[in-house]
Amino acid sequence: MVSLSGLRNRLHKKAKGENMTIYRLYTETKPNLVELTSRYFKGASLIPAWGLWQGEKELSAIIEIIGESSDLQSIVNLAGDIREVNQQTEVLVTWHPVSVLHVNGE
Repeated sequence: MVSLSGLRNRLHKKAKGENMTIYRLYTETKPNLVELTSRYFKGASLIPAWGLWQGEKELSAIIEIIGESSDLQSIVNLAGDIREVNQQTEVLVTWHPVSVLHVNGE
């Protein structure tokens, strides 16, 4: 178990240089999303969701990737692949800066 004081020490030590970007891609759920995502990224979270598209409810997926700001081109390429391969009208991409803290045994 990590103590609060230990967590604060780690946060203080890692606060410098741990600013990342969180990217989210919003799309329709398809079985090939893991395969398509893994072409560009070694890690991602696929989050199931309900969405509305033109007033119709559909099963959706949010692909969340924490990376560097320089990963934007790979994100755009992934969104394009998803749109094309899955015959989507569009794939919505959002991003914003995020602070990251790795809680581990070190």
